[in-house]
Amino acid sequence: VVVVANHLCGSALDHSIELFRDEAVVAGFCAATCCHDRCAWTSYCNRRYFASLRFGEAEFTQLCAWSVLAPRRNKPPGERSRVRAAASELGLGLSQCETLGAASRLLIDTGRRLRLEALGLHSQLRYHVPFELTADNVLIVAHRPPPRL
Repeated sequence: VVVVANHLCGSALDHSIELFRDEAVVAGFCAATCCHDRCAWTSYCNRRYFASLRFGEAEFTQLCAWSVLAPRRNKPPGERSRVRAAASELGLGLSQCETLGAASRLLIDTGRRLRLEALGLHSQLRYHVPFELTADNVLIVAHRPPPRL
């Protein structure tokens, strides 16, 4: 079985990872990440990862909220009301807010990748299309290694 998914919004991606936790028949997993702001602590697939960073539900929820600040194609940060509001609230520059959003997404996706590793799959995060095509261009790719002889 190879799992391939596109646009499993937020928690739906975490649920799909957990559906296969006991399935040794899963040979591969490939999913485009998106809608990080729709993730939830209660359904996130790797709360242990965030605990190791000394992050709990409040910090995770904040990362999800900041994820919308990540750069958007064809939308300069100055034209994005959320980025302007966050910059004012946090005392950061516009590009710093976009970096904060991108880093928030990376932390969430890294936890997902590490969960797949814990399930016995080799995994990596990859950019599957150019940023100019879509800002949601991260793909989690994982495969089960062949058995050793």
